[in-house]
Amino acid sequence: MSLRSFQEEHPVELSHHEWEAKSKELASTVEELAQHQESAKAEKAKLTAEEKRLERKISDLAECVTTRKESRPVECREEVAAGREVIEIVRCDTGEVVRTRPMTPDELAKHKQGRLFGGDGYN
Repeated sequence: MSLRSFQEEHPVELSHHEWEAKSKELASTVEELAQHQESAKAEKAKLTAEEKRLERKISDLAECVTTRKESRPVECREEVAAGREVIEIVRCDTGEVVRTRPMTPDELAKHKQGRLFGGDGYN
């Protein structure tokens, strides 16, 4: 005499057609996973690039806030350093010499002829 009927999971031998269907499904799922992983890899690269961009921006902004300064394009001019064979790069807004460099051979020749920067060589 049976008390009740119910179902449980147990191994069942597949028919040939079931086996073929499962084989095709396996191959399809492997391909789907590969595509998903490739897509995830590309997305991760995009997210990593965006994270680095944001970190650089935070660093730049923190530097500005800390120093109360930022790099900006500033009008500059080149001048011949008096008594020296160098060119000074001077900020037009402050008159500060920001760097110097040696004259090129062409500049040196023109300077000695008084033709550098279109005049006496000292403007």
